[in-house]
Amino acid sequence: MSRLPSPARVAIGLGTNVGDRRAHLDDALARLAAHVDGLRRARTYASDAMLPPGAPPGWAMPYLNTVCVGTTRLTPAALLAETQAIEQALGRGPHPRWAPRVIDLDVLLYGDRVIETPTLTVPHPGLAERAFVVLPLAELAPDWHEPVSGRPIAALAEVLRAAHPDGMPYRTRPVGEVP
Repeated sequence: MSRLPSPARVAIGLGTNVGDRRAHLDDALARLAAHVDGLRRARTYASDAMLPPGAPPGWAMPYLNTVCVGTTRLTPAALLAETQAIEQALGRGPHPRWAPRVIDLDVLLYGDRVIETPTLTVPHPGLAERAFVVLPLAELAPDWHEPVSGRPIAALAEVLRAAHPDGMPYRTRPVGEVP
């Protein structure tokens, strides 16, 4: 496993819409703590599933999402490998894109780096448009700058709030506000 000489600040998104969603998030976070020091977790948010046109009706299951931040000495590739191993250990297998899943772990940010490899893109594609990622990330790291736009995460959250005054995209809301 490749390690860095000094720790890198990382943000990881977690989502689940199958089975005991709260337990899946808790299990994934506990496993991430072995690889990410000082792990802090945002509130849990509920959101509708993002679905492609023509998706089977059974895919429209709501998600629970959260974000965690901390530091790691793992390289980006090694961190990706660990997140994928956690997904597999919790029962995620091969599935079509956008299909329901037991757990989904995404490396959202890795320091201030922009990474584009065949297997990893950081910042995570679509990060700035996804309220279920930006809102919890803004709770933990409002001043962290998204490295492509250079904008603070808090500013990205404000853009989403202003663009959606009647509610966030995909009906994203803290779990305590779930009807």
